[in-house]
Order: sequence, then structure tokens, then C-alpha cells
Amino acid sequence: MLQGIKVKEPALPSSESLQNVDKAKEYILDSEIIQNAWGKSYIENRANDRFRYAHDLDLLQAYLQPGSCICEHGAAPFVLSVAIAYAGYKVIAADLDPARFGDMSNMPFTPIRYDVEHPVGMKIDGGGGRRDYF
Repeated sequence: MLQGIKVKEPALPSSESLQNVDKAKEYILDSEIIQNAWGKSYIENRANDRFRYAHDLDLLQAYLQPGSCICEHGAAPFVLSVAIAYAGYKVIAADLDPARFGDMSNMPFTPIRYDVEHPVGMKIDGGGGRRDYF
């Protein structure tokens, strides 16, 4: 329990969030954005992540308005990033090297290269003329 806030998670994620995750996975695999074997295998063989991603999406929707800017750190293989974008959020997908997965130009999020273990000051457009710093 957080300081005075009760957090109640549903036993199963919502069907809407599960559908967004399924569409995101399909989008990434069908568009061949992930061009290496590890990325494809990771997405195809991690069925349990479907529920975790959908739970994460439900939590975001419970506390943040659509249109909010969300930064996902360690975003590869980008399934959750795409699902969050499908739910109406602006997404910045931070990963050690997003380009290692192929062409990211058609993704519904902004990929950035970022190493959390060796951070450097980065300015990211958080929307509405606001600048957020990492």
C-alpha cells in the first residue's frame, strides 16, 4: 500500500488492453521492423508478457489521461511501447540501441538511444512546449 493510496489490480487485465497488446505484437512482427532473430524469437515466445503488458497498460489508463507523454526505459522489443501508443499516449521508447532492431521510422512512438547506466543530460520534447530532462 502506498502512503494512503490503495492500489487494487484486477485479477485479469481488461480485454481492451489485451487487444492493444495483441495488435502491437502483430504490428511489429508483420511489418518486419524487428529484423533480427533474437527480437522476433523474444516477441513470439514470451506469451506471459501479454498479460503483464496489458496490466501495465490498465494501470497507466487508471492514473494518466490519454495524450500524456510516457517514457518507457528498456523498451525493446517495443510491444508495450506500441500498445501504449495505440491507447492514445505519446510514447518515448528509450533503449540502449533501438537501431539494433532495424528501421524505427514507422513506429508509432519516438525511439531514443539512452543508457541508464551511463546517463547524460538529454532534452526530450514532453509536449506542450515543455522540455523534460533525463
